[in-house]
Amino acid sequence: MRITWLWLFVALLALAGCGKTVPPQEVAQRYYQLLEIARQSGFEVVQEDLVSLLSKDSREAFQACAKRLNDRLHLEESDVNRYEASDCFVFSNFTGKRHSLEIEVQAEGPEHVLLELTSGGSTRVLDLMKEEGAWRIDLSSTIERNQQGGTP
Repeated sequence: MRITWLWLFVALLALAGCGKTVPPQEVAQRYYQLLEIARQSGFEVVQEDLVSLLSKDSREAFQACAKRLNDRLHLEESDVNRYEASDCFVFSNFTGKRHSLEIEVQAEGPEHVLLELTSGGSTRVLDLMKEEGAWRIDLSSTIERNQQGGTP
């Protein structure tokens, strides 16, 4: 009987842990770290992890961007090294030392968070939305906001 209660307790603890949502700041930190790894080791190493942080619409936008880059490569073979799939992510030119990232919440709601990220003197905004219970990066909105200067 004691063993049954122990297993029940362990199962309840496991279920309680599954319901936790990773905070948006941790998603931003992970995204930044993965992009740093991509810069050093190549995008292929982290592609699956990076794409998993994107919203469904952002995954489709990323695939379209990667296709455009691929089409460009076939047209401009002399520029093969200029274009990479990581260029489809907003921080492809974000210069900063690895892991030196300051994160500040600009706007927050139950289904949406806008973060300001600063590293090495560069500042970008990251737009996150809640999708299927997890915080995901809205890449299209993030790119648009950064082109506008990061206004909420």
